[in-house]
Amino acid sequence: LSKYRKEAVNVSIFEYDEEQTIRMIKQDEYRLGKEDGILLGREEGREQGILQSLCKLMSTLKLNASQAMDALDIPEEERAFYTAQMQKKS
Repeated sequence: LSKYRKEAVNVSIFEYDEEQTIRMIKQDEYRLGKEDGILLGREEGREQGILQSLCKLMSTLKLNASQAMDALDIPEEERAFYTAQMQKKS
């Protein structure tokens, strides 16, 4: 048993591959960054879709911003954001 323990210690100490470890960390961080980017892109796409829908409702049905947001069931906590975004577009 002590023979195997000594061998395990030697392997863990002397066969540590720093380059491979750094490569693995970089790959993991890249994957996490990519996942974050995908989520961010989806959220931005959702916001753009809602803005387009709001503008379409306002122009086609002659609704004001509040009425259009009511029609799309926009939560109260998100309305200020969309109002500001629509003002930027104007």
